[in-house]
Amino acid sequence: MRVGLSCALGGTLERKSQLSTVCETIARVAARRPRLWLVGALLLCLLSALLALRLDYRSDVTDLAPAPVRETLGRLQRLFGVHDQLLLLVTSPQPGSDEVLVSFATALRARLSDVAEIADISFGWGEHAVALRSAPSFGSAPLFARDEDIETLEELLTPAGMRRQLEKVAAHLGVPGLGGVDWVERDPLELRQFLLSRLQSVRRGLQFRTGSPHFLSDDGSALLVRITGTVHSSDLPRVRSLVNSVRDAAEELRRSDEERWRAIRVAETGGYALNVESELTMRADLVMNIQVSIVLVLALLTLAWRNFALLLASWAALSVGIVGGWGVFSLVRDELVVLALVSGAVLVALAIDFAIHLSEPLRRGVRVRLDLEAVVGAVRETGPSLCLAALTTVSGFVAFAAAGEGFLEDMGLLTACGIAVTFFATLTIFPAVLVLFYRPAESRPLDPRSLPAVDSSTGGWLARLAGSLGGASRRWPRGSAALALCVTLAAGALVALRPPEPESDLRQIHAYDSSAVETERRIEALFGSSEEPLLLLVSKEQQMCSRDEAIARGKKQLDLPAAYGLLDDVERLEHELEAASAVVADWVSPLSLLPSRHEQTRVLELLAKQDAAAVLRVFDEEIESIGFAPESFAAARQALADLLQRGDLLTLDEISGFGLSEDLATMVHSTGGQVFALLSVYPQVTLWQKGDQEKVFEALDAALQRVGVVGELTGLYAASAGAAEFVVQEFLIASGCALIVVVLLVFLLLRDGWLALCALTPVLLSCLVVSSIWSLFGFKLNFMNVGILPMILGIGIDDGIHIVTRYARHPMRDIDHALRSAGSAVILTSLTTLVAFGTLAFSVNRGLVSVGQLAACGILFAMLASLTILPGLLQLHRRWVGDKDTG
Repeated sequence: MRVGLSCALGGTLERKSQLSTVCETIARVAARRPRLWLVGALLLCLLSALLALRLDYRSDVTDLAPAPVRETLGRLQRLFGVHDQLLLLVTSPQPGSDEVLVSFATALRARLSDVAEIADISFGWGEHAVALRSAPSFGSAPLFARDEDIETLEELLTPAGMRRQLEKVAAHLGVPGLGGVDWVERDPLELRQFLLSRLQSVRRGLQFRTGSPHFLSDDGSALLVRITGTVHSSDLPRVRSLVNSVRDAAEELRRSDEERWRAIRVAETGGYALNVESELTMRADLVMNIQVSIVLVLALLTLAWRNFALLLASWAALSVGIVGGWGVFSLVRDELVVLALVSGAVLVALAIDFAIHLSEPLRRGVRVRLDLEAVVGAVRETGPSLCLAALTTVSGFVAFAAAGEGFLEDMGLLTACGIAVTFFATLTIFPAVLVLFYRPAESRPLDPRSLPAVDSSTGGWLARLAGSLGGASRRWPRGSAALALCVTLAAGALVALRPPEPESDLRQIHAYDSSAVETERRIEALFGSSEEPLLLLVSKEQQMCSRDEAIARGKKQLDLPAAYGLLDDVERLEHELEAASAVVADWVSPLSLLPSRHEQTRVLELLAKQDAAAVLRVFDEEIESIGFAPESFAAARQALADLLQRGDLLTLDEISGFGLSEDLATMVHSTGGQVFALLSVYPQVTLWQKGDQEKVFEALDAALQRVGVVGELTGLYAASAGAAEFVVQEFLIASGCALIVVVLLVFLLLRDGWLALCALTPVLLSCLVVSSIWSLFGFKLNFMNVGILPMILGIGIDDGIHIVTRYARHPMRDIDHALRSAGSAVILTSLTTLVAFGTLAFSVNRGLVSVGQLAACGILFAMLASLTILPGLLQLHRRWVGDKDTG
């Protein structure tokens, strides 16, 4: 039967010998010219470092959102500019500190006036009132009247209404110290009240102290300061500059001579604060992870090998591979999501595996064999399995690109580049370093073409441990296969009954003690809501226009006729929002600045009914009866006359005259044959939880459908909800692609269906067990851990490949030889990988914690299944091949 086995294996061994020859040739060329290869490696590292310097680094909440949400946010930015903000919660320990808080905020705004990254700082809605005082005329202000203000306007134009208004103005001027003669002469009828009434709704959403022009809490112990930036939150250097400028200015004010400011405390939240905090915590976590991983991996290898030459050669190959992989990545990408730097620790753990497996043949026998022929022979022996492991691992990480998510794409591509370059570096730099720097005085000859049996004294304690773990499985192979089947069915049933759920709360990817998230909770408790609204982007097709009209509209950046058409839809939508008051607390729309065509038409119809001459005569009579000089009110009389004779809608020049053009540009925009309106909808509760999200989103979708307008939800809450809906799809796509690629590669390269199935069983079993743990312990799918199963497929398959390849290449299909020659390396590589991912479990960022915990579980189960279940399957395969050959 043994002769038959050898004959049956002839074709398989012949095919694998070609790959062995290629690997041997590469290693021999490098070992014969070690200095040349090392100089080339050094130049490669320098070039890669230069290429890496051109990378831009991003750390943005939207980087963790699905592609459709990112596209909407990007379109929002292109249309309306940057909407990112920094919110400051300025608090005092003493209630009733209104004046102290406002004076602090005023001084802070003055200090930050020259910061280029800041567009606006507001802590009240008095800014519009200041702009209105410089407006040239208030004759157009009544066109801003809402439907509910029509009666007030109609009464104001009556003789009794004019008299009451002028008497009130006269009484106001009679109070010493109030002043106001300038605005009284320009607007004695207070026509501006209709515009001011509309503008007060621009800063809605939170519950501030009634009657106060500032964003103060009811007890006067807190003030909300809103800082709008000019930079996108992904521009980390400038965002850090903005945040640091605000922090420095606030701290300088607290330490100034103003004693009353020293007890003030300033906390931050908003998009800018979250991004800066996330970048700092993630960078600290990843730096810690990489440093601890390197130290622990070195300690493990030192304990296992106790040979400086092997350590030096391994780390030389690893360093060249990581730096070179970074350079290759820089050739195909211009920017990198900061979170993808987690691949640094992954590379330390995975790339060292090649050197570990290559070192095992050199450590057989009494003395470590490091001469030229021994090193080349080790490459020949391990080359095929290393090549197959590299291909499957690279494929698993490349499959991340199928998810369509920025972080996963960057991490997968960066890791795949590092793995590929490290594999080649292991075949070249590893032999070159050994041959150049380590020449033992004496060495026992070793036939590089032989495959010596490993006795009980060789391989060290790891090899003996691997043999012991597989002993029971080899003795009872059918029971081992039955156990594997039972575990598979149980895990599969659990996953089917309780599939992993998506994480709908983006806060769960931030630090446990996130100060930005805590500040947002405090804002909600103090002001009754969150400052972060849902953004509803409504669009409408424009009518075709001539080229000259298009150029003119482009210069104005707003097509008013088209805007009025869209505002009609927005007006109907607002009525639906009023009906949804159970879930919608408030909203801000372009109607807060620009009245709809319907509203203006009602005002114009009212004005058309008036007898202009009679109204002007009453105005003159009442001015004289109060005792005012008529000549002082000539401009106001002319504005009233123009209003009464008006027959057209508001123009863009009039809107600009009131200082509203910049605010309107943040809400209405026309381009490319479409006009867009942006509504900020404030829900009754914060939308971090899935149930609350569904209620609000369903209500808004129903409102859009009833009105019949096209609208898209965006903003941080929408990104959170979109992530929850999209993450399962990405999870299935990435996992499915990785599974297909890995399975195909294993079957194609092993060219033996039963052996390929044996190699795949441990990793597939491990993925099922991890999925069941996912469900059992309540882990949630998020954009950090969505790549865990593809990662486990790419990493865990290596264990089965090395054992199966050693088994297949042995002439007698010796399972004991396969376990002892590859088992120690499997244990050691699994331990180094566990170290890298295990340290992630101690991160501050909760997303990284879930990655570390789940990946460590998957790698551990893949190793245990390879050493306990796989030997039994190989024993069954050996019996089946032997029985078939005998027959």
